[in-house]
Order: sequence, then structure tokens, then C-alpha cells
Amino acid sequence: MKRKVLKAIAYTFLILGLLLPFKLFSNSITFSAQVGDTILILKGYTSPNSLVTFIENNVVIGTIASDSSGYFEKNFTAQNDGIHQIQIHSTDIKNISTPVITKEINLISFQTTEINDIVLPPTVTVNQSFFNTGDILIIKGYTIPNTQTELLLNGSLADIVGVLSDSNGFFIYQYPANNFINGNYKFQVFIKDALGQITGKSFETPFNIYIPFPTTPPVVSPIVPPITIVSTPVPTPISESVSTPTEVPVEQPLPPSISNSNTQMTYLICLICTCSLIALLLLIILILLYKSDDDEKKKKQSININ
Repeated sequence: MKRKVLKAIAYTFLILGLLLPFKLFSNSITFSAQVGDTILILKGYTSPNSLVTFIENNVVIGTIASDSSGYFEKNFTAQNDGIHQIQIHSTDIKNISTPVITKEINLISFQTTEINDIVLPPTVTVNQSFFNTGDILIIKGYTIPNTQTELLLNGSLADIVGVLSDSNGFFIYQYPANNFINGNYKFQVFIKDALGQITGKSFETPFNIYIPFPTTPPVVSPIVPPITIVSTPVPTPISESVSTPTEVPVEQPLPPSISNSNTQMTYLICLICTCSLIALLLLIILILLYKSDDDEKKKKQSININ
């Protein structure tokens, strides 16, 4: 009896010893077949040291930080085959986010799919939303380092020279508000790929320009009293052949001071002339008297002689 029990125990352990390794081996094969068979690799560029977020079906499926050049790479393993729509955006060092871009990717079982053309749009901010006389429009943000940026105004390329981002991906536009026409504007900053194609546009950001028209104060002219010019009519010369009646000038009344002085002068001249005539008459009378006396003396002498 004891020998039968011992044999049963021995057979039980033998069977367990054979089945356990097989079970462990089969489990390892199943695990390796489920993990790493279908892989998705996403590569691209954004501004340096940004947080890149990956979303599928409104669920965040992963994040990664870009390096100092703006490059990022994210691997997704154990993916299901079929069509995947992955949404990607990044948040720069100033906590400003880019618009979301969507990549539609077809994954094939047991294959690695790599997407390496991802370029995220720039991030942008504007210093204010309303601009007046003397204000400066300042648009700035972050993008891929050493990359040319361009500006769109109301959907059209702005007549403003593009700006090159620096080694940190920073760029800035500064433009006087007085150079704009009054109105409402929306701007976007975009970059181009190696072929010159637009690869990403920033969020459309509105701003308003209102420059009041300058008002000129009225010029007050000094009040000058009107000047009255009195013109004396000139008589028309009389021709020998044609007798034309001449216009008799109307004598203008003289001021009282001039009239008085003329009267005094006339009186004085008359007085002088009168005195001169009296003196002349007296002189003639004296001459006549003297002559008559002389004649009488000569008569007396002639009588005496006789």
C-alpha cells in the first residue's frame, strides 16, 4: 500500500515537471506576439523645449519634449492595424499653444510605420487688441530656430518684410499703427518648408486700428479796418476836332485847419498889397510936392534976377 502511494506521488510530480515548462514557454510566445508587432513612429519639429502632445479619439496617448533644435520623436508600440487619426500640438516655453494638426495614418500589422514630415505652426501673441495714434503693433512668438516667418493680414500676404527666428526660435514683428488704414484686422504667422510650401499657420488673431483724423484749429485773422480810397477824377483833354464837354471837378472841402490857414494868408497878402500901394502913392505925392517947390524956387530966382 505504501509503495502504491509513493508511486502515485512520483507520477504526479513527473507530470507537473513536464507540463510547467511547456506552459511557461507558451505564455512567453503569446506575450511576445502581442507587444511590438505594430509600431508607429512620429517625428517632427516645433519650437525648442516645447511640450508636444499626441491625441487620439479625444484621449491623450502620449507627450514628449522637443530638444534645443525643436526636434521631437515619439514611438508608439502595440498598435492596432487600420486607420488612425492622430492630433498633434505643442506648448512653447511661454505656455502658448500651437494650433492642432491632424495626421491620418494607415497602420499595417507587424510593420513599423514612420511619419517624419511633421512641422507644427508657430505660436503667436500680440501686445494689444486696439491701436491708436503713436502705438506700435508688436507680434511675437516661437517657432523652429533659424526659420523664415511670413505674415498674413486678413488672409493675404502682408506688405511687411518677413522675420527670421533666432537660435531659440523667437521672432518679433514691430510696425507703427499709423501705417495702417483704420479697420479690423486678423493676422497669422506661417513658415515654409524646403520646397517653399506653407507648412503651418498660427492661430488667426484679431486686432483693431483706429487713427483719428487730425483736426486743424481755425486761424483767426486780425481785424483790419477797411481803407477808403478817394480818387479825384481827371479831366478829359479836349480834342480840336471833337469838342467833348469836360467834367467839372467837384472841389473837396478842406479840413478846418487848412481853411483857416489859407484865410489868414490871403488876409496878410491883401494887407501887404494895400500898404505897398499907400506907400507908393505917398511917394508919388512927395515927389510931386518936391518938384513943385523946386519949380517955385526957380521962378523966384528968375524974378529976382530980373
